[in-house]
Amino acid sequence: MKRVLLPSIVLGLVIGLIGALVVFNYQQQSLDRQLEVTFLSPRQALVFWKSEVPTLGYVRHGAQPFWRNSTEYQTSSEPGVIHAVMLDEVPLEGLHISVHTEADSPFYWSKVQKIQYEGSRDE
Repeated sequence: MKRVLLPSIVLGLVIGLIGALVVFNYQQQSLDRQLEVTFLSPRQALVFWKSEVPTLGYVRHGAQPFWRNSTEYQTSSEPGVIHAVMLDEVPLEGLHISVHTEADSPFYWSKVQKIQYEGSRDE
């Protein structure tokens, strides 16, 4: 009986923790960060978003959605609720980004979005 009880308790705790992380991330991702991306040129983008509390923000980016190994910090060194990050050298095929703040929980997995210059309608 004890051989079954202990693994069952451990399995239940692991499933509960995973479930709590999923619910936490769903709630955090549903917060409207009002993300906006403005291309200044085909290879230069400005990323804006809001946070709940004054903090510093940064963007993680890369060519693949699960391999965002570069980080750019906000243009201002002052904590705030509105964040702006300049991305230079955006590949023409696009870039995968996620926005973060120093106030984010280490258990938060930010949404990953692909940004790409689409040109003007007059072209």
